[in-house]
Amino acid sequence: MMAHLDTFLPGDAALTLRTLGVSPLDAAYKLSSVLPNIISVPLSMNQSRGVLTATVKDIVDAMDSAQRVVRPPLPDRDAWLAGRGEPQPEHVLAATRPPPAALTPATIPEEVPALPTCFRPRHQLNEALKQSVINRQATASSVITTVTAPPRSKGAHTTTTSGMGGVGKTLSAAALCRDPEIGFAFESICWVSLGQEPEPFQLLKSLHVQLVGASLPDSASEARLALEALLAAAKGRRVLLVLDDVWSAEHAPPLSFVDTDAGSAIVVTTRMRDLMPGAAEIQCDVLSQPEALKVLLSA
Repeated sequence: MMAHLDTFLPGDAALTLRTLGVSPLDAAYKLSSVLPNIISVPLSMNQSRGVLTATVKDIVDAMDSAQRVVRPPLPDRDAWLAGRGEPQPEHVLAATRPPPAALTPATIPEEVPALPTCFRPRHQLNEALKQSVINRQATASSVITTVTAPPRSKGAHTTTTSGMGGVGKTLSAAALCRDPEIGFAFESICWVSLGQEPEPFQLLKSLHVQLVGASLPDSASEARLALEALLAAAKGRRVLLVLDDVWSAEHAPPLSFVDTDAGSAIVVTTRMRDLMPGAAEIQCDVLSQPEALKVLLSA
């Protein structure tokens, strides 16, 4: 359970950790590597509320009475991540519990592609993308995930995820939009797919509907006026904007309506390396042989 803390932790709790500068993945790595050497209390999330309450109390008591020990060396981070496996059903159940009623996650627009039933998340890639999007320095690293250019300290933050066609850039971005932590971090999520010859005005019309739930005003009869309307509507709002399948850096600015002072973020998926100067870039490569074998065996 502790090894998948980053997976089942509720979005608001995970966001609190990040606000304190703690990565949920890093917490899972360190806690699951250290705590079993200090205390050992079985915990099953399928138990009743009363049993869970008593078990948590037992864990607290065990921690209070634990002897001071020398912390053993941490295992290699990449080896730990590769060997922790998939979350158990009770962990998934905990992750799907509804958040507190006072918090409302951003609505996922229908333009965000649905994840296929056979979808298998690439945890290192997803974690690096998520940390970059919420303006934190990514800590996950591997041969499939490379983060370049440090995140900006304020304003709109652009992250590109690049790689050859079919390696999973779009699905990784779609999974990001469905991440509960992202849902609680942003007020709105907007998505458009561009392609080689985008039509800015049509895309802006779609973005306006996604942002405010209504069509553009009649006065916004061209792309320039449509962008102005979107800029006004997004003022002061924390928005995640995904520009999927971008082929030219010139195609992004006419669609970038987010408020640069509200903590918004932009994600660009592209086949081009170094497409957006100054942006954080996450390379999405083909699966390694062990990863590909794991996917085939789990299909």
